[in-house]
Amino acid sequence: MIASAEVAWSSTDNSVVRVNSSGWVFAEANGSARVVASVGAFADTASIEVAQTAASITVSPGAVRLGRRETVQLTAAVLDANGNEIGEALEDLEWSTDDPSIVSVDPTGGWPRPTVPAERPRSPRRWVR
Repeated sequence: MIASAEVAWSSTDNSVVRVNSSGWVFAEANGSARVVASVGAFADTASIEVAQTAASITVSPGAVRLGRRETVQLTAAVLDANGNEIGEALEDLEWSTDDPSIVSVDPTGGWPRPTVPAERPRSPRRWVR
């Protein structure tokens, strides 16, 4: 190791990962890139893959009381383990209810915000997968 040599850091794709002057790598989006460390004529790389995986789903509002034939728009957010939203995961959501005789879910009623009309006065659960 040469003590006076300063390492220059770079990423082959800053839209996926960026790297600072100390070599810290920051994930920006799903994908893969290489981080390059260079000193003078010498360089080496590290392969980095960024892949968010769903850790939780939140539905808003979490609870609502509806009268017969009333509707409400629901929204969902898919989050990774760090609490970051995974926007493209919304395309894979499936909306359903545990009791279709009480409430129906209309997946075309403003994707990804299904319309939930109340059929009978009760509070069934709606499910998002």
